[in-house]
Amino acid sequence: MTTSLLLTILTSVSSGNPAGYLQPQSTNANDGFGFELIKRINPIKVLESDCGYAYVEMDLYKSPYTDKSNLYLLNSKVNFTPGIIPQIHGDRQDDGSKFKEAYLKYGGFDFELEQYNEGWRRSGNISIKASWPYSTNVSTTISSSFSKTLSFGISNGQSTGNLNGGFLSVEANSMFTTSVAYQFTKTLSSVTADPMLSHQYSPQSVENLEWTYITQNPEVAGTITYNVNSYVLFEMDNTAMNMSSDAFRCRVNTFYQNTEWNHDDDKPGDLFERQEDNLTTIGFFY
Repeated sequence: MTTSLLLTILTSVSSGNPAGYLQPQSTNANDGFGFELIKRINPIKVLESDCGYAYVEMDLYKSPYTDKSNLYLLNSKVNFTPGIIPQIHGDRQDDGSKFKEAYLKYGGFDFELEQYNEGWRRSGNISIKASWPYSTNVSTTISSSFSKTLSFGISNGQSTGNLNGGFLSVEANSMFTTSVAYQFTKTLSSVTADPMLSHQYSPQSVENLEWTYITQNPEVAGTITYNVNSYVLFEMDNTAMNMSSDAFRCRVNTFYQNTEWNHDDDKPGDLFERQEDNLTTIGFFY
C-alpha cells in the first residue's frame, strides 16, 4: 500500500515571542555560535499503516556567519514505531482499525532543502555545509559560499558542544576568513549497532540527504520505537526579496517496510507492507 500525503505548514515570524537558545553540552556556558531557536515544528504524524507509524518534529536554529549570510541548524527527530507497540497499548489507527503485530525491519527518510522562488518574491540561496549522524567518524573544514568576511557576531575560537556527536568550531585567523571545523564522532551520538544507520547523498543530488536504518534482529531491536535525531547545517545568504530572510522549504519523504511474526512457524513472515513517497512539505517563514 502506498500513501501520499502533502502537508504544507505556513509560518510567520512573531517579534513578540521570546526566543530560546541552543544549549551546547560544554563546560563553558559562553561557548557556542549563539545559535538561536527561531522556529519549532511540533510532532507531525507522517506515516500510518497496519504495521506501524512515524512522526517527525523539527527545531530550527540560526547564528550569524558572514556579512552576507547566516548559518542555520535544522534539528529533526524522526520516530518509527512498529505495530506491536500500539497493539500492546490497545491503540488504533485513525480509521479505527487495529495494528498488526509488526516489527521494524528497515526504513528511513530524506530531506531536501529548497529555495522559494515565486518571481515577485523569493528566499535566499541555500548551501548545505554538513549533516549527521553518520555511521563512521567524520572530520572536515567548511567555508562560506557567499562571502569571505565573518560577521561581527561571530569570531575565531567560538564553538558548539556535542550536538548528537557533532561539533563545530571557528578556525578563522582574521575577519576575512570563514573556516569552520566540523567533526562528527560516532561514539558520542545515538548511533547504535542495531538498527544499523546509514547516511548518504541521493544519486540525483547532493542537496538531497538520506538516512536509512536496517534492523538485524527484528524480534529484539525491532520491538521498540527507533528515534533518529539528525542535524543539517546550512548557510543561507541575505538576498531574500519580499519575504523573510529566514524563508526556505524542507521536503521530507519517509518510508518503512516492517515484518510480521508468524508464531506458528516461530519465524518472521514475509515483509508485507511498504509506504513510500509520503511527501511532507514544511514551509518556514513565508
